[in-house]
Amino acid sequence: MYLGNLIGAIGTTVLIWLAGMHPVSNGAVGEAMVQMARSKFAFDPVSVLARGVLCNVPGCLAVWCAWERGV
Repeated sequence: MYLGNLIGAIGTTVLIWLAGMHPVSNGAVGEAMVQMARSKFAFDPVSVLARGVLCNVPGCLAVWCAWERGV
């Protein structure tokens, strides 16, 4: 799981770099991304797990609703 997350993070970083998004607004966009990433390291594991479950709920509900309608 950690390896997949690492690969995804590196891939996203490469795409942002290739798209040229990092220097937008004199680097403010890139700095905001770095600040968001740093803030995620401040959470304890239980909080991260709870947030992950809560983020997954709307996705599951969307799939279940679509499945029920036969989409």
